[in-house]
Amino acid sequence: MDEILKNASVALTKHDAQRAVLKTSNNELYEFQEAAKEEIEDLDLFANQKENFKNQVEEAETIEEVKEIVEEAKELLKYIVDTKMDPKTYSLTEEETENLEEALSTALTKAEAEEAIEELYKDKAEKEAAEKAEAEELAKAKEA
Repeated sequence: MDEILKNASVALTKHDAQRAVLKTSNNELYEFQEAAKEEIEDLDLFANQKENFKNQVEEAETIEEVKEIVEEAKELLKYIVDTKMDPKTYSLTEEETENLEEALSTALTKAEAEEAIEELYKDKAEKEAAEKAEAEELAKAKEA
């Protein structure tokens, strides 16, 4: 109990106090969380994504939850890398590439990223179809 009070007394915030109690009362979970946060920090994710996953790790109540969060972070990173390396991205305009980068950087989960990229490619296909239809109409008008 004295160790808990000692750790909590140097805490600057309620969050720090909670972390100090966790460190003392459930050292294994605390150590696992700290290692997971370091692992997430080392991933090539965007800063907001890293922060989101690290916050989730701190809120996790079991080691299994921490493992799942780290896996989610890795899945998001893999999706981001795979998307950027996809040959379809080579045909994107500068604006579409910026939209792709924004979609990937703001997504906090793989599912969010997938949805945003699917929407981006859907918009691109619709735009191309409209341009093709317009070109065909112009060609018909010139023939007449």
